Amino acid sequence: MQQFVIILSFVLGLAACGNEPAQETKTTKEATVAKETSQTEVAPALISGTTDKNRGEKMGNVTIDGKILKANKTWTIYLYETKGKNHYVIDSTKIQDGNFSFKKKLGSGFYMIGGNSDANMMAFIVNPDEENIQLQFNSGRLESAPVSVNSNENEGWFAYFKEEKAIEAKIKSLRNQRKNSSFKERINKQIAEQEQLKITTQQNYIKQYPDTYLAKFLDWKTADSKQDKGSYWNDIDFSDKSLMRSIAIPDRIQDYMRSYSDGSESSFYNLADLVKDAASQGEDDDVLQFTLFTMADGFYQSNKENVVMYIIDNHILGEACGMDPGDMLQAFIQNVNDLQVGGTPPNIIGKDTEGNGLNLEQYARQGEYTLVIFWASWCHKCEQEMPVLNQVYDRFKDQGFQVVAYSVDQNETAWKRGIEEKQVPGRNVSGLAGWKSKAAKDYRVTQTPTSFLINGQGEIVLKPKRIFEVDNYLRQNLK
Repeated sequence: MQQFVIILSFVLGLAACGNEPAQETKTTKEATVAKETSQTEVAPALISGTTDKNRGEKMGNVTIDGKILKANKTWTIYLYETKGKNHYVIDSTKIQDGNFSFKKKLGSGFYMIGGNSDANMMAFIVNPDEENIQLQFNSGRLESAPVSVNSNENEGWFAYFKEEKAIEAKIKSLRNQRKNSSFKERINKQIAEQEQLKITTQQNYIKQYPDTYLAKFLDWKTADSKQDKGSYWNDIDFSDKSLMRSIAIPDRIQDYMRSYSDGSESSFYNLADLVKDAASQGEDDDVLQFTLFTMADGFYQSNKENVVMYIIDNHILGEACGMDPGDMLQAFIQNVNDLQVGGTPPNIIGKDTEGNGLNLEQYARQGEYTLVIFWASWCHKCEQEMPVLNQVYDRFKDQGFQVVAYSVDQNETAWKRGIEEKQVPGRNVSGLAGWKSKAAKDYRVTQTPTSFLINGQGEIVLKPKRIFEVDNYLRQNLK
């Protein structure tokens, strides 16, 4: 059975081909580097990483041999296939003297090697043209020191990964400095320089590793044309199934919405229509479904549920679509519906701070209303809301109002200290797995505080943004 978990970030891309496959010029790639770059500054034409030799998905039998220095002898190593921002376990094996091996028929794209936790894994490239891939990890912390023994693809990927990580860290630092700086223009220029450095780095690796999946991956990093929203997707071949084994589509959709939306729901509807139309040109239902899922999921994570329902109603379930939703889309739609007002949310099972077992389905039946609130010890908004929640709890607890406070902390000491300092009422539970905890994933929680008010039948009656909304609801419904 496949295990579903959330993926760490990395990216991919595709474009048109010319006469010289190894290094064709993208005549349409004249996009500006980023929003921080001056709008009058135009980047030079970019070299395409997509050629006749790496175009489309490749399938083949591949052997993956690996060695982990200083590995725990009891480790079980998992092989994950990526799909956008998710990854799925497709095989596992025990380490023997630090060595492991997988033999499988695989499609081209990104896969991951790691344990059963997102905290320790490393992405690598499978290209069936390389029938045997040998990898070495010079540390038990896989991401810190990966080495490609015989794979040209991964030699380039591991080197690029290290350089991009350093550039991204610099950009993040500059953006943090910009928040409270009086020299925003100067910092914006430095950010633009780093963004241009990233593109230059990508171009250098495309030249150094022509015809590889890596080159195609780097090609998709920057849109051919950002001059108008109609031509933005022209460089993406939605028939290429290897597109799904990366976060190219999630990244590009996010950039598309930021670049062309004015923030209104109507503009998001329009852009969603254009994305669906572009993905439909690929004539591949798998890639189309993946694109629609990615777009809908992204809007849900951004708390734009009206846009999510628009995509579901018009592009997934709508009669004009003529598409039978696959397992991924069906599971997403069911989960979204379960988390709407009137839906029955997933159960939460765990132990509270007293060591007593909690079963939310059973516990909710013991009261009139139960507030499930996701919070964290480091959350300032939670700190502001807890005094209000305490007042509401004290006012209505004798009338059947209950609280289940689920923390997305990872450290038990910080969690329990946070309960005491913030005076968190009710039953306190945590998976101590951060955003990766089962409850946080089941409830699609990406920010704190996030709350759901459930009645005695286990149905959601309110999704409050603020605790005062709970107070108003209970005043009207608890007599």
